[in-house]
Amino acid sequence: MLLTIDIEKFRQGDQKIFEKVYDCYQKPLLHFARTFIHVEAAEEVVSDAFFGLWKHRIKIDNDRHLKSFLYVTVKNMCIDVLRNVKSLATFPIEDFDFANEKPEILVKILYSDLLMHLEQKLQKLPNAQQKVFRMSILEGMTTEEIIRETNMSAESIFVQKSKAISSLRKSFVYNPLMLIVLQYLIDHR
Repeated sequence: MLLTIDIEKFRQGDQKIFEKVYDCYQKPLLHFARTFIHVEAAEEVVSDAFFGLWKHRIKIDNDRHLKSFLYVTVKNMCIDVLRNVKSLATFPIEDFDFANEKPEILVKILYSDLLMHLEQKLQKLPNAQQKVFRMSILEGMTTEEIIRETNMSAESIFVQKSKAISSLRKSFVYNPLMLIVLQYLIDHR
């Protein structure tokens, strides 16, 4: 998903637009980085990528360039982290051919975008549906775990989860790829 912003205001240093960019891309970038490196390093990499974006904002020409800048920066920083770990590793990092990983990287970017799109639709659902869907489908919690955490009945959890899934399916009726992702998430939890 591509965020549309006023590039000129962004380039001039508009703080609110930068916050909008951060809110839109922070979670997908973190997910993307975590596919390469551990969580703490991923958080630092994403933070540094946004710092770099702010520092070089004058060079950003359009929304696509902004998104590309962030993803390429995160990817390169993750590779740097892996290279720095190389001297500590007990296996030869040269065995990994990063050049052949490009299709996989594109898949990870696409998956991050799809999750961001799902998140936007999920935020439009009533709170109970959001909470149950997140806990059950996204976090993989069992009904018993959800009962303990929310004090909801098993029947209420089932109803809220069913309503959330139904609403999301309706909102993705014209987006077959999102329907596939949604079904995958449902089937694998």
